[in-house]
Amino acid sequence: MNIKNRISNVLSGVFVGLTLLGILLIVVGAGLRGKNNGAGETNIYFVIIGIVLILPFAFYMIKAFIKQRKRPDKDS
Repeated sequence: MNIKNRISNVLSGVFVGLTLLGILLIVVGAGLRGKNNGAGETNIYFVIIGIVLILPFAFYMIKAFIKQRKRPDKDS
């Protein structure tokens, strides 16, 4: 495996990790504590940080969707 593939794999792992951390921060910031515990107070700072961490994933998904739609269909 060359260095470019290794860097790509590490960056993919960091990307996924930040996205999961963002989801966790949104859930915790929204005050959700589980099915047996009532909702607590909303911590707007956690929610904002979570959204900021999820935005790169959203932009990547939109970019991939647009790129796929522009690609000509090879079956025709």
